[in-house]
Amino acid sequence: MSQVPSYTKLYAFYQDGLQEYLRDLQMLVNQDSGTEYKEGVDRVADMCIDKLASFGCSIERIPSEVYGDAIIAKVEASSKRKVILIGHMDTVYPKGTAELRPFTIKGEYAYGPGVADMKSGLLLGIYTLRLCKHIVKKLDREVVMVLNSDEEVGSPFSAEIIRNEAKGATAAFVLEPGRPRSSVVVARKGVYNYELIAKGRSAHAGANPRDGRNAIVALAKAITEIAQWDKYPKGVTINAGTISGGTKPNVVPDFASAYLDVRVRRTADLEAVEEHFAQISERLSKDGVNVQFHRVGSCFPPMEPSEGNRWLYELAKDLAQEIGFELGAVETGGASDANNIAMMGVPVLDGLGPVGEKAHSPEERMFIPSIAERGALLSSLILRV
Repeated sequence: MSQVPSYTKLYAFYQDGLQEYLRDLQMLVNQDSGTEYKEGVDRVADMCIDKLASFGCSIERIPSEVYGDAIIAKVEASSKRKVILIGHMDTVYPKGTAELRPFTIKGEYAYGPGVADMKSGLLLGIYTLRLCKHIVKKLDREVVMVLNSDEEVGSPFSAEIIRNEAKGATAAFVLEPGRPRSSVVVARKGVYNYELIAKGRSAHAGANPRDGRNAIVALAKAITEIAQWDKYPKGVTINAGTISGGTKPNVVPDFASAYLDVRVRRTADLEAVEEHFAQISERLSKDGVNVQFHRVGSCFPPMEPSEGNRWLYELAKDLAQEIGFELGAVETGGASDANNIAMMGVPVLDGLGPVGEKAHSPEERMFIPSIAERGALLSSLILRV
């Protein structure tokens, strides 16, 4: 069995290394790594590999032609038991953002693009691997970390890598930012994208408008029905995020489309949504108009509350009390790679990175005093599950 260091020793490991951690974080944040900017994400991967190699971690780099490369890092052990950590290297910010808003520290907060979501959590995972490699004696479980490159667009490249590494894991910890009031994430909604397409018939808007079938009008009717229906299962949200159609004001449009963001708490809830979509399609597809819904792109299945997740949270809560703080729990409508792990039945806890706020905005920030506290909690969990 692993010889588990005291909380004081675990906390001291992160606190003593805080200035080194902040220097490393500055380099990561000041490197643009928006998902579509492969070169930038690969530079972040290079930095992470250099850090992992500096303490003798086992490293595998998995190339991608479209997205940044993924990394699998391992601290190996003789036992077949395994714990997995997940952290993503990509952000939502376009190339050039880091130059406009570089890493800065103001008081107890660090600011910069991706500082909370999730370069601080990514780096915390790397430091935790170093702790497992050199501080823990007789490590009796393999600790695996997947550093992926495409989480912000649904992990189309890395989802399979994550699922393969998560097979047989005792537990998984996702290093998305911790929530204010020292909370972790115990459930996440599933996210599904749909394209709504309406087809009609073109005609001159002045000379013979009645010969036309207006696709934009049909699309508007469908979106209105979606918004006004009041029988969705609890927690379901549907957002019409983009819309397009038509060519010129004097032409009856024969095509219009919209992209819908659908979020559900349970996989079963999606059936009610799709049944409603089918009813709308049948009702509006007549007299030369056709309305259809198509699921598109990558999706995140729900991270539903489960017995395994509750067990992990209760363990984390007890450890936090021993450490000296109260650990809260939240459910959120946003998805993460925890969703892909939850669908496999592996117990998973999310939001274990340093506490952050205002992700995906110019005010994004990370609470520096939470680094050592979160690191001690994460390493305690790894060594006790």
